[in-house]
Amino acid sequence: DIAWDILELHSQVTNDTLNEKFRPICATSGARPACGSSVTIGGSCHFAGSANYVIFGVMCRLCHDHYDKMLNDAAFYEIYDKDAYRRSRLHFTESGMLGLVDLYKKYVPLLSGDAPAGNIEGAKRWSIAGYHGWPYRAPTPLPDRVNCQLTCPHKAAIPLNISWYPYVNPYARRSGLR
Repeated sequence: DIAWDILELHSQVTNDTLNEKFRPICATSGARPACGSSVTIGGSCHFAGSANYVIFGVMCRLCHDHYDKMLNDAAFYEIYDKDAYRRSRLHFTESGMLGLVDLYKKYVPLLSGDAPAGNIEGAKRWSIAGYHGWPYRAPTPLPDRVNCQLTCPHKAAIPLNISWYPYVNPYARRSGLR
């Protein structure tokens, strides 16, 4: 299962051959970096794996606000609980969130001998946008695929689905999982 994702954006990156039949020719112009795994948002071109991080930003903000409320609602004598809420909230501040992006995209690959991901900054920009309420209260981040064509007339005609395991598990209906 996937811990969190916008499924259609995640699949653009992890299963390119699956998406070829859904991708119009104007989205694959042979550009470097590849435009086949890109999406146009707000008139600019973004790597799908970067835009996917908008939901990570939303989730981090929700977790931060949850622990903030728990801390504010705790009684004065709940010292241990308040300390746990404070520590948990720190993981989900904006800087804590950006540290998690660095950890996953930069440091974990280095531990296994791989190169860091190429979209660290794009993922951070989209995380920040989600954290601050994109698209209503935060602007669309700067693009990370400026070489891709924006003339493709095709638009996504399907709603995007999220996974936030175990709370939103799109696989439960298909496999009987809960």
